[in-house]
Amino acid sequence: MKLANLIIRVAAGAALAAMLAGCATRTVNTVEPSAPGSDGRMVSFKKVVTDRSLDRKVNVAAVNALAAENGHLKVQVEVRNLTNKRQRFTYRVEWFDAHGMLIRQPQASAIARSLEGRETGYITIVAPTAEAKDYRLTFLEALN
Repeated sequence: MKLANLIIRVAAGAALAAMLAGCATRTVNTVEPSAPGSDGRMVSFKKVVTDRSLDRKVNVAAVNALAAENGHLKVQVEVRNLTNKRQRFTYRVEWFDAHGMLIRQPQASAIARSLEGRETGYITIVAPTAEAKDYRLTFLEALN
């Protein structure tokens, strides 16, 4: 409990210092249904964190997957900016077949993205072929 109070005090102090310094940040207020009415299935996911700084800035909140009409796997990842200022990041996707083998793609480059302070965003990825049954989504710090 003491640690939680300390964290709250530090966060409040940092917010006050930013306001006093005249630092203008753009944050986002959102409203959404409390019980989503989707037909997709929420996917439990495993996360490997090697960059704690990035994980504190942009965090995966939920993953939803379904098979599209053409048989391709469609995945929607909910990401949240946990800070009060705009955060830029990149991500890249790798697809795997039913045997766990990597499916080669011509464009395996990272995709740039940003979220405003406290904003929630969605990344939607669609499998390149119907044979793709699994995926790996990798997040990276933005280069500039």
